[in-house]
Amino acid sequence: MTEGRDISSLFTVYIGIAAVIACAVLFFVLVPSMISNFQSILGMQSSNYIIFNLSVSTSFLAILLMLTALALVASLYLFVAKPIVGMKSKNLNEVDFFRYFSVFILLEFFISILTEFIPGYSIPSIYSTPLGVQAFVLGVSSLSELVVLQFIPLFVMITAYLALTRRLSLSNLLHPHVIMKRDIIVPAIIASVLTSALFSQTVSGAFFNLLTFLMLDYIYLKFGILHSFVAGFTVSMLGVLTAFSASPDLALAALAFLTLWSFVGIFNMGKLVPARTAAANENISDNLYEPVQKKAAPIVQNSEMLWIRSSCPNCGTANFYIRDGMRLECMSCHHIIERDAVGPANIVLEQRRPFRI
Repeated sequence: MTEGRDISSLFTVYIGIAAVIACAVLFFVLVPSMISNFQSILGMQSSNYIIFNLSVSTSFLAILLMLTALALVASLYLFVAKPIVGMKSKNLNEVDFFRYFSVFILLEFFISILTEFIPGYSIPSIYSTPLGVQAFVLGVSSLSELVVLQFIPLFVMITAYLALTRRLSLSNLLHPHVIMKRDIIVPAIIASVLTSALFSQTVSGAFFNLLTFLMLDYIYLKFGILHSFVAGFTVSMLGVLTAFSASPDLALAALAFLTLWSFVGIFNMGKLVPARTAAANENISDNLYEPVQKKAAPIVQNSEMLWIRSSCPNCGTANFYIRDGMRLECMSCHHIIERDAVGPANIVLEQRRPFRI
């Protein structure tokens, strides 16, 4: 069966689409609750949702909510409407994204389990607030973290790299993976290390942030900014569902879905690692054997019949100048022989550099 059209690939794509739709619906359903809780949100530190502590107003909160909603609508078009209407969900690049998406879910699920056994870790206080506040803080923080902690440092590094290599262009900025290929992991590592070091309060928190942002940065560089946004947003909103104390059944269903998706991530991780190894080995093999296997085609067909291997038909001299267009000029009588002239091969001509003619 064609890669990208097998059952496992389709399941990976559609379970991801289902999660994106569910989280988007939850966000939009809670918009009225977010607006009604603006005063409660104003009483919180703004660093909970925009990284830094600033003096904010109701209008500023409305702008943040609108920007997050616009990013979410764009994501829904990219991941839901476009694949379903255009039947492009089987596109290999999109299948690869949803594979990485499932591995990211597995990583976050694993981190959430580990934190249960680390002293000092507790359920974030945000989950004790009204649902509207939770949805606003977690939804908006997905966008602000994308801009401040991912876009800015990665944009600076990619721009510097492309400028130094003289390949700076809008196309290369939007699709750095085309130029950098496997090397995109380098700026992803640097950005995630800086983020975890500057914005973490504990060593264990820095380690978990490093893993999270390394994955998000890699997704951003390999697939695009909206792909990274939808991955971070989905994880945040799934956290709201799994901590939904008002409906234990809904929270249990969300946890079961998250567990199933994590198993999909285990399966896809097993597929991605061998695929990357095989691709790397194939590139190495191509580089090793390409000079032997590929022979340059001759500039002129039937070169064995050209006058470049014959004597002058006018005087019989075998000494020539090579002129423009590969024409030959006899050094004795200055007779011109065209490039495509034919004749018996009876001499060997040594081509000399222009300054020696």
